[in-house]
Formats: sequence, C-alpha cells, structure tokens
Amino acid sequence: MKLINKIVNLLFDFYIAILASIPTQLGVKIRYFAYKPLFKKVKGKFAIDSGVTILGFENIELGKNVYFGKNSYIYANNNGEL
Repeated sequence: MKLINKIVNLLFDFYIAILASIPTQLGVKIRYFAYKPLFKKVKGKFAIDSGVTILGFENIELGKNVYFGKNSYIYANNNGEL
C-alpha cells in the first residue's frame, strides 16, 4: 500500500511540474482549470504564472483576484488562506 501511495504522489508531482512549466497566457488558463479543484476553496478568479511551486493545495483557500507571480513558492501546511 505504501508503494502505491508513493507512485500516486510521484505521478501527481509530475503532473503539477508539467502544468507549472507551460508558458504564456495559455499556461495560465490551463493551470486555472487544472488547479481549481485542488484548492480547498476558491472564492474568485486567480492566475498562476509559470514556474510556480505550490505545496499543500488542500490547505489553501483563495480569495478574489489572486495572482501568483513567476517562480513563486507557496507552502501551506495547516489551513492556509490567501
């Protein structure tokens, strides 16, 4: 069971890394739709530029008009809210 969890986590990390590397506005739009269900709660629109690293999606609540700039690092361990 632990091996399966490690494989699932590795595939998830690979998926996120691929999405994070897509440049231009197309990448921003793809990340919006791909990342939205991963966050704990989304209250409005958000934009995530390329190269952004996010750990703890399930602990992050986004407010309205949130923007994460290029190559930012976002870590949320316990019910983070932005």
